[in-house]
Amino acid sequence: MRTELPIKLDKDPLVGVVFELRFSSSQTLPNILPGYLFTNLGCSNITKTPQSEIPEVIKNSDPNLMYVPSFLLDWGNYQIFIGERSLTLSCNIPYQGWSDFNKNIKVLLEKAVELSIEINVERYSLKYTDIIEYNHVGSIQELLNVELNIGGESVDLPRTQMRTEKESDGSIIITQLIGSADAELHSGTTKSGLLIDVDAINLVSNVELKALLQGNFTDLDELHKKNKVTFFNLLSEDGLNRLEPIYG
Repeated sequence: MRTELPIKLDKDPLVGVVFELRFSSSQTLPNILPGYLFTNLGCSNITKTPQSEIPEVIKNSDPNLMYVPSFLLDWGNYQIFIGERSLTLSCNIPYQGWSDFNKNIKVLLEKAVELSIEINVERYSLKYTDIIEYNHVGSIQELLNVELNIGGESVDLPRTQMRTEKESDGSIIITQLIGSADAELHSGTTKSGLLIDVDAINLVSNVELKALLQGNFTDLDELHKKNKVTFFNLLSEDGLNRLEPIYG
């Protein structure tokens, strides 16, 4: 485990940054929240997603559809997704840093609370997705602090997809590695290489969103730290140095 974490990477591998809130509510938020946020946050665009055409009764009966978004709002460097039981904030790349992202998460949630609708939080999560480019097949082994073998034989990482789940002080950390992956950025450009996806989740026992925010949401900073520690612990010294880390 690393004793010091970088504050920034000059060669930033990020391709996706997402905060997601899952909840239950007595009211259907997609009927109320999109227009309110569009006006009060000064969003530039609002569109329906293809999933909005799925009947609500089907969404509620299928766990794979329960949290899909019905509306998308463009908000500066961010995109807001609103579903019957989810509220998501996604950051366009380049990422503006945790301080900016954290601030805008709280602005978004505070606006939702202003509607005086009961929103009972079930979980919230931070997911960071990185793609690290590499020049040849052998170099992928050098990027990671990972050793895999099956039946005594080494695993070929460029052809491997791996998912792990662990508990960390009350949080669930889901890590995915894909040896060779492509990602299309918001700008339309494509990035290819080793994909590292870390999803840090806090489960909540139906706490009202208003009460969560009144506690200053300090757990969000801790969740971000867990995500960051997981990512950097996956990298070898060579892998980290290739990203040109900057320390504070």
